Amino acid sequence: TKTHKEENPRTIIRQQGRKSRRLHALTQPRPLLISRPPVSPQSTIQSIPQSPPRRRRRNPLPSNHRSSRTSKASRRTLAMGSGSRAASCLCCPFKCLACGLFSCLCSILVSLLVTAGVLALILYFVFRPQMIAATVDSASLAQFALGTPASPALLQYNLTLAMTVRNPNKRVGLYYDGVEALALFDGQRFGFAPLDPFFQGHQASTEVKPAFGGQQVLEGDVTQANLRTQLAGGAVEVEVKLNAKLRVKVWAFKVPGPRARISCPLSLPAPGAAAGAPAFKPTDCKVWF
Repeated sequence: TKTHKEENPRTIIRQQGRKSRRLHALTQPRPLLISRPPVSPQSTIQSIPQSPPRRRRRNPLPSNHRSSRTSKASRRTLAMGSGSRAASCLCCPFKCLACGLFSCLCSILVSLLVTAGVLALILYFVFRPQMIAATVDSASLAQFALGTPASPALLQYNLTLAMTVRNPNKRVGLYYDGVEALALFDGQRFGFAPLDPFFQGHQASTEVKPAFGGQQVLEGDVTQANLRTQLAGGAVEVEVKLNAKLRVKVWAFKVPGPRARISCPLSLPAPGAAAGAPAFKPTDCKVWF
């Protein structure tokens, strides 16, 4: 066995290098040491660059603050509008006066119309006005001849009739003024008869008897030919109209009313017609205002 270990040459070289470095360090002069103040942990913390602080986001204003801001803005707007109006009035006072009068007149007119409408509605429901009615009960055509040797277009007529006018209203009386009756054939008037004014009470009836007689020229060849055809057929179509100006009586008050117009189309037996010709039948009339 070997008593001594064989040394590795690399190890020997390392040991020699260490010794030489130590000797060199001992032979070299030492540098002067400058003392430095101890560093505190706070200074170390301060030396670290810090990021700028973040700005905190402000919370939105509550609803009451928003409403207060809105109200302030609206007040400013109103103040500006009133100021501008005041300035315009100072510049042109006649314009402001005209606008004020116009608005006042419009408000008065609207209030009057509304009041009148309400009153009319109340009166309608209280009195329940109804349309008058008229019927021709009897009619007689004694003469209805066309043409003479001197004037072939001359119409000679004699017409009488009995008409009943009824007032169906329970709380309204009617005055008939300026009553007149007209007789027409084919749209042409050939007879006129003025009648006396009369009064109708509540739910009353009045008999009117207009009579037409005389001579009248019929214009137009077509009208004359139509009359000759009807006379040959035994029946004549005649229209009788009754016009009157009404006055309404409510309790002790008399109020001007509308103008009543009554139209009665009649089919009358021709004069000298045969015995088998159709007789006259009572006819209801049309009424409008």
